Amino acid sequence: MNKDELILRIPENWSDINIGQFQEFMAVSLDTTIETPTKKMVKQVSILTDEDESLIYELPATSLSQINQELKGFQTEPTNKFKNIIEIEGKRYGFQKDLNTLTLGEWIDLESFVTSSPIDNLHKITAILYRPVIEEGDEFFSYKIKPYKDINLNETANLFREKVSVEDVYGIVVFFFSFVQILLEDMNSSSKLTNKQIQKQVKILKKIITSQIVPKKTQTPTKKKKTSKSGNGNISSGKLPKET
Repeated sequence: MNKDELILRIPENWSDINIGQFQEFMAVSLDTTIETPTKKMVKQVSILTDEDESLIYELPATSLSQINQELKGFQTEPTNKFKNIIEIEGKRYGFQKDLNTLTLGEWIDLESFVTSSPIDNLHKITAILYRPVIEEGDEFFSYKIKPYKDINLNETANLFREKVSVEDVYGIVVFFFSFVQILLEDMNSSSKLTNKQIQKQVKILKKIITSQIVPKKTQTPTKKKKTSKSGNGNISSGKLPKET
């Protein structure tokens, strides 16, 4: 759509939106102080197109219907796609697959970010769960990542916010939100939560990740289902809570 020389290129879906844009978009979507739906729409389009709001206000009013049509792809949450490895500017970041070896530092930060404001902290949660690959093999999970204590969390989080598509990480963050909530409920229900109980929750999460995300091989080759070679999959999980 255009007015004179102005052309707005609205992305088709969340795969073209980075984490930072998603956070801004959600903040606007949940903002109850914005006076009208049209003003909210202008702010959303500004975020998605990286154009000033003042330029969008210059568009003819007749373009409103078309803009609303273009925004339909953003009326639902990003998909629960999962990637075991994310590549940013030639550097590979692997998912923290060794759930049984989560350090106390990782857990404390995950707990804090997930329970306070998961959307606002999405880039930080992602930076904990995905860290630089330092050794890599041929299998889906045959890699090692840098220890949590050796990364600069803020620096990595800011990089993820600008360079990573929200669809690449949203599913696993939503899933970890559910995992953390369940574990915290167990902790609150018993003042003497045992290591066995914690390991039980970790094993449940690990089982779901490895069984539902990693492409399966059937025992009968003639009945094999097509699987993706890219290492992508889906996670069955709940949704992030709506923030107020």
